[in-house]
Amino acid sequence: MDRKKELLMEYRRRKREMGVYLFECAEGGSYIGRADDPKSAINKNVFQLKMRCHPNKRLQKEWSERGEAAFSVRVLDSLEYEEETKEECAEELAMLFDDWMRKMKNAEVV
Repeated sequence: MDRKKELLMEYRRRKREMGVYLFECAEGGSYIGRADDPKSAINKNVFQLKMRCHPNKRLQKEWSERGEAAFSVRVLDSLEYEEETKEECAEELAMLFDDWMRKMKNAEVV
């Protein structure tokens, strides 16, 4: 098997990290989200913000006014797929997200 096929198979077999992520402005609001792949979700959100087409208008306004440097972006918590099905993992992720929403009372959903 050639190297390209090996890498593709390895990529498909990997256990992705699911989790909750946060965009937080030092002088403004907090915006929380959840995803099957939080690092990819963060990249997608940053791209949308830079292109000025993010669906969360409040986050977009803060980003445009204050700039990228005013924000800290990070994964708050994560889960890994074990032997559970994707649906079971989605339930765990929803519970984790709800816990973080309670902790971050003033956060908006990304």
